[in-house]
Amino acid sequence: MNFLKLSRFCFFPLTSYTRNSFRSLTTLLCVDHTDGRVNESTSHTLAASLNIGGSVVCLVAGENVKNVNLVAQSISKFAGVSEVLVATSALYKYPLVEPITDLIVSLQKKYVFSHICMSASSFGKTLIPRVAGKLDVAPITEIVGVESPETFIRTIFASNAISTVTSNDFLKLFTVRSTAFTTAIQLNNSAPIQLIESVNHFQVSEWMSHTLSLSERPELSSAKIVISGGRGLKSGENFAMLYSLAA
Repeated sequence: MNFLKLSRFCFFPLTSYTRNSFRSLTTLLCVDHTDGRVNESTSHTLAASLNIGGSVVCLVAGENVKNVNLVAQSISKFAGVSEVLVATSALYKYPLVEPITDLIVSLQKKYVFSHICMSASSFGKTLIPRVAGKLDVAPITEIVGVESPETFIRTIFASNAISTVTSNDFLKLFTVRSTAFTTAIQLNNSAPIQLIESVNHFQVSEWMSHTLSLSERPELSSAKIVISGGRGLKSGENFAMLYSLAA
């Protein structure tokens, strides 16, 4: 057990609270990207991370060097980003959580981040709980607000109630509901970009196929305006009013 010395003859155990008190705030943000472009949800997640305070380090992982570099250059220009870590390897060709989890765990051991986050995408919802299990902390899912570095707001009971959650864990892991936050500002910032090595991974899963359903409508997580209807419309025919309004 570690101890903190207060005086010549006084010692007491260095608890999680005292460790957090002497540690600077640094958030690792896992970047969602597609075909060399930063996904809109990542911009909202960055805005949420900046509410915590301290510095924000972004992680970009992928196989295609050109696309990964484009993403790294783009995310480095956002205000509040202090550094971009780039990992390129065939391990990160497909969105499999196992190799990315091992990468994040190794980075946590090296950098000792205070927070790790990602957007509440289908990949983020799978990744963050797995990382939390590896690091033995409790994840906080789909936050809609940040009150302090330890206190977050999230919805419960199918978004019918709002709860305030305070975490005493040494490391806070959370996903962000992107529609609850504004987009971060992209300026002429030039955060340093650092290449990092991939982590050896024992393959326990295999990417089989990828099916993309095309739609003229934007994704709910990235839509700027959302129109919804429920019992008030009374019948399915009345939903046509929503379609005409959204057109």
